[in-house]
Amino acid sequence: MPPLSGVDVVHVSDSQEDAPDEALRAEGVRSLLAFGGTLSPGEWFAVVLFCRVALAADVVDLFSAVTSSARLALLSGGRPPPALEAEAVRTSLEDMENLVARRAAHLQSTVARLSAVTADLRRSQQELEQRERQLRDEATIVELLQQAGSALAAELDLDTLVQHAVDAATGLSGAAFGAFFYNVLGETGESYLLYVLSGVDRSVFDKFPMPRNTQVFEETFRGLGVMRSDDITADPRFGHNSPHHGMPEGHLPVRSYLAVPVTSRGTVLGGFFFGHPERGVFTERHERLVTGVAAQTAVALHNAQTYRQEREAAMELQRHLLPTLPRVEGIASTSRYLPAARDRGAGGDWVDLIPLPDGAVALVVGDVMGKGVRAAAVMGQIRTACRAYARLGLAPSEVLEHLSVLVDDIAPGCITTCVYAVLDPARDRLRAAVAGHLPPVLRDPQGRVRFLDERVGPPLGVGRRRYPQQEIPVPPGSRLLLYTDGLVERRGRPIDDGLRSLRELLAGPVGEIEADCDSWLDTLADGQHDDDIAMLYLHRPEDASQQVSAVVREYAPVSGAVPDARQLVSEALQEWNLQHLVNDMMLIADEMVANAVRHARTPLRV
Repeated sequence: MPPLSGVDVVHVSDSQEDAPDEALRAEGVRSLLAFGGTLSPGEWFAVVLFCRVALAADVVDLFSAVTSSARLALLSGGRPPPALEAEAVRTSLEDMENLVARRAAHLQSTVARLSAVTADLRRSQQELEQRERQLRDEATIVELLQQAGSALAAELDLDTLVQHAVDAATGLSGAAFGAFFYNVLGETGESYLLYVLSGVDRSVFDKFPMPRNTQVFEETFRGLGVMRSDDITADPRFGHNSPHHGMPEGHLPVRSYLAVPVTSRGTVLGGFFFGHPERGVFTERHERLVTGVAAQTAVALHNAQTYRQEREAAMELQRHLLPTLPRVEGIASTSRYLPAARDRGAGGDWVDLIPLPDGAVALVVGDVMGKGVRAAAVMGQIRTACRAYARLGLAPSEVLEHLSVLVDDIAPGCITTCVYAVLDPARDRLRAAVAGHLPPVLRDPQGRVRFLDERVGPPLGVGRRRYPQQEIPVPPGSRLLLYTDGLVERRGRPIDDGLRSLRELLAGPVGEIEADCDSWLDTLADGQHDDDIAMLYLHRPEDASQQVSAVVREYAPVSGAVPDARQLVSEALQEWNLQHLVNDMMLIADEMVANAVRHARTPLRV
């Protein structure tokens, strides 16, 4: 080890030439650290550390402070030296000051580096958080677009579709509120401008008229392009039309404005309109998102309108083919027909009530497999043939045999089921034959219910052509229901459960037949039926004088329904000797049917 003089620190490591000798290395010593100094002539001190690890240079530097502190303590403490040299004290203090200055500079440098690193980490964290927010926003937008696309592609109901569209577009645009104005073309060629809202209640806009083709709206209603404004009130096209010269009084405040037309094959189907009370809300990105929703909406609107046209055409055909039930003395009767809630077009379900020459009445319910115009056309042919066979006075089994041959001829392979029964009020008897159909339900005057399922033959046109016949007593006070499977069968519900529910309904309290029919339809179908529903419901009052007269008609949602309904009311009241009510009731019918045609736009029943 080198000699110590003054205030010295000596560091020796095993990487240097004067490394610890073999004996120390054998003990695991890798470095020596010694410090000491002269106290006075002939007096000195030294401390030696044997370290098993290599020491860093800054650690060695720290020991200079320890050396100087120890020397000052020895010079001034305990036994004062006889000759305390001021120079020695000054030197030690200078050594301490230099060391502290070096350490302070080192600490400042370290703090600066740490501050820079911390700032970099903070910026990185902020950038990461911003990126995460962007990714979340992008994920939300992608999810909204996917949900909107799926909803629009799957929806065929026009009212539901346009609401989905405006809700999705309003959410994607960040608007305070949005509106979708769209055109509806009626069967008679009338064009209606309707609208739905998102973000606000419809009552907010009820007091305002429909927008006209002003300079602001013209680009959208004519399909000329997208219009986006940071402040629509400052736009040169704003405020030129009387009487408002801008937004009407009470209108929600709009500064930011975005409008996107919805077009298909060059035809303007409608337009999206969005508003926000602050300036500069809508960006180019919002414009692209809403334009994408508008393109999806155009396809969905085209599909929905095509579906509605096909459905109405098939239903109109079926309405013309289905009969108007005649009045039969001593029997109260009513019927219902509901197309499937989800499927396209009407089906081949039908009911019929046919007065026979001998005073009896034939009752028919049937179902032609399939949907659309073809099923309705086949049904019309079968119904016409059935009425002809009935008037020949054939027995129920014979009528079904002839119909089976007909079905095999006009629609081979088309499964058709049917119930044909003859009710003879004079004998209080019912003769019935069933061809693969669900059996009629009879409720006797005591409230007991039974299904007439004792003898059931195959569907028409299938297999053997013989159909067994059964005869059942039907005394006054009895009720009889004929129906198609859509009434009791539903996806996810076994048909046996539906039949059990139907039995319970007939066994429960019953009343006026029109109300019974509507109540049972609400309970069993509730707008969720997967197939068409046809019902024929009869009641033999115990006192025929208490029989309630009723006339029921189905109408398409077109303007021609209004005069037809007026005529129906007039003829019925005159037949019932209520001529003094004709004028008032015709006015009521006129108003009700006109409103239903204009606002409900769905098939209606008077």
